[in-house]
Formats: sequence, structure tokens, C-alpha cells
Amino acid sequence: MELRTEEWMKVYHKLAEQLKMIYQDHLKAVILYGSAARGTATEDSDIDIMVLVDLSPDRLKDYEEKLCEVSTDFALEYFKVFSIVDISYQEYEEWKHILPFYQNVSREGVTLYAA
Repeated sequence: MELRTEEWMKVYHKLAEQLKMIYQDHLKAVILYGSAARGTATEDSDIDIMVLVDLSPDRLKDYEEKLCEVSTDFALEYFKVFSIVDISYQEYEEWKHILPFYQNVSREGVTLYAA
């Protein structure tokens, strides 16, 4: 199942707009990664989204409820699981050349929004 079509890209950009409303000036980037970004998604694939935010990891906890609400709303509207992770931008920059997960996102990710 192709999750990088023009139709799906509109959904991702709509999601990025919602995330901008939540994180406001703290939002640095929204990145699609995983099978949807690689073009290898199946019917059962989830949609993996990384949100890079200019906040400390401790402050990110304040946004968990809103992030869960957005994820649930999009899942109900589009019948797909949206796996959204928010990560401190500073942490990502520090570890993106070391941690395999961050390396994969850097290499394969599709940037949906960048400040």
C-alpha cells in the first residue's frame, strides 16, 4: 500500500499543522519515517511520525495528552495507526549520528515541516 501518494501527503501536512498548533514556536520539524517514508508500507502498516521540539525531555511530558488526542483523532479519521513520537531537538542533534534509530530517521525520513 502506497502511503506517499499526493492524497496521503495532504494528510501528513494536515497533521503537521495540528502539531504546530500544539507545540507552537517550539516545533522544529515533523518527519515521516518507517515503511511509509520508504514506500514499503502494507495495508497493516502504521504511520510513523517524529516530532522534533525545542523543549527539554522533562517538558515534553506536558504535551503527552494533546499528542495522544491528535494521534487518536487521525487514527479514527483515516483508519490507520499514527505512531507519533516527540523528541527534544537538542537530543536528536546530539545523537543522530550515533543511535541507529535516529540514523534511520535522518537517512530515510521525509521532512513534512521544518522551522
